[in-house]
Amino acid sequence: MAAPKGNQFAKGNKGPHGDRPWADALRRAIVQSDGKTLRRLADAIVAKAADGDVGALKEIGDRLDGKPVQAIAAQVDSTITVVINKLAD
Repeated sequence: MAAPKGNQFAKGNKGPHGDRPWADALRRAIVQSDGKTLRRLADAIVAKAADGDVGALKEIGDRLDGKPVQAIAAQVDSTITVVINKLAD
């Protein structure tokens, strides 16, 4: 039986970002655990951040506020200034 249209786990469905087997496996595990696994993972990140783990703090900030943009300005000539925004690494 074919999977319903739009099923992210359907065979051959690569979605907008291409083939992502690791992301698909994580989603499947989270769905199967009724979200309990995701809540445990979130609690673990919050606990690490509370203990001063900079990586955990950065992850929480990036998830809540989005990654900061870095502006790069270059003057092309005396009358035109180009500003390029990119996500910080």
